[in-house]
Amino acid sequence: RKVKRLWKSWNFEKSDMERGSIPAHPTVFVRRTVYEQFGNFNLKYKLVADYDFLLRVFYMRKINSVYIDDIWVRMRSGGATGGNLKSILSQNREIRDAQKNNGINSSIIVFCLVKLLDRIMQFVKSLKFKSDTCERGGSVD
Repeated sequence: RKVKRLWKSWNFEKSDMERGSIPAHPTVFVRRTVYEQFGNFNLKYKLVADYDFLLRVFYMRKINSVYIDDIWVRMRSGGATGGNLKSILSQNREIRDAQKNNGINSSIIVFCLVKLLDRIMQFVKSLKFKSDTCERGGSVD
């Protein structure tokens, strides 16, 4: 229950995915026909099969979506992509590979800066969240 990073999704634009950002994939719901038409997850990607799928569906095929500004999922820390620097680097290599395979040739410098700033902002937002929660008499543990 302890908030370590606070990540909130937004209404994604094409440019967001070009920079390596991903919609909140645990709360993405698509119709079965989308899978039938565009395929399932590409299991070549051990860490970013979800990112590759969302690239194919929302970026390449431009499937319409609706953004709902509400919290639907609380995730635990860790996992295959959040544990340590090695896993984060492996994830980012796979993201760049998925981008390349889907025709995205974005700047590596912009990609790295966006990833670094995004991670820093997640920590900053979690500190503000903890402070706001405590001021209202709530608990973060």
